[in-house]
Amino acid sequence: MALDAYIRKTTSNEYLYQLYGKFFTRKEQESFRSVQAKTNALVSGSTVLAALTGGSFEPNDLDILVNKRWATVIGEFLEEATFAFEPLRDVKVGEKYASRAQPVSFRQALEEELKAWTPNTGSSVDRYRNRTIAGVFNFERKGRRVQIICVHAHPLATILHFHSTAVMNFATDKEIFALYPFKTIIQRKSLVLQSSERDDIINAIQKYKERGWEPIEAVGAGEALNSQREASIVRRRAKDSHSIRIPLPEEDVRRVDSEDAGLDLEWVIEYREAGHARIRIIREGEEINCPVCTM
Repeated sequence: MALDAYIRKTTSNEYLYQLYGKFFTRKEQESFRSVQAKTNALVSGSTVLAALTGGSFEPNDLDILVNKRWATVIGEFLEEATFAFEPLRDVKVGEKYASRAQPVSFRQALEEELKAWTPNTGSSVDRYRNRTIAGVFNFERKGRRVQIICVHAHPLATILHFHSTAVMNFATDKEIFALYPFKTIIQRKSLVLQSSERDDIINAIQKYKERGWEPIEAVGAGEALNSQREASIVRRRAKDSHSIRIPLPEEDVRRVDSEDAGLDLEWVIEYREAGHARIRIIREGEEINCPVCTM
């Protein structure tokens, strides 16, 4: 299979370097993966996509998605590694503030963002346009940026509401997941799953188009109804046979067993007669509604 052959071209150590080599020393990589195991944090965004495609473009930053109760642990790791917290600045639209600057202290910024969040109405919604996100916190060292994306529920639920399938990839402490690998890696196509009428969505889709991914609004009926195809209407899980899972090197990583990262979530793609496709997340028979992310 073309996908298997492509994946085997790169060793697990090479994947690890492509993920973290530009951000952490080798010792820091081991320490970070231990922190990942403790916190169930997921690394996602453009860095994982670049690693999966052999460094086909230069990612801007490293995105770490973590539940709010573990955000301080990630922040402490970064500060101990001499990353400096860079607070977000005021954002004005006309004469009004769309969002206000964060405090200069990471812990204070986290505390204020968590206090400000109210479902459907909080100021965090205005800043991030995603009700699952409690806050985004930037850290920098020698021109390299790491973002903590603090979420209220499951990191995977946030990933499943990214704008398109090309960015639905992530790394745990053990392995890299690609949820739509054939489309993303072989075909270089990205199924758009959010309205393309919003400027931020248009810009995000254009960014990945310039990086080599063709945006598509739907798939053919034959593909949508074929349960053997990854973008069909079949129920999906992160660990199902449609995903690829690339093991990372076994190192001195302290691990615990937990499902807090939400890897047990189920989802389906729904194709509509008019407008874009969408993902509907299901867990224990209940739908989880989350607005879009524009990573």
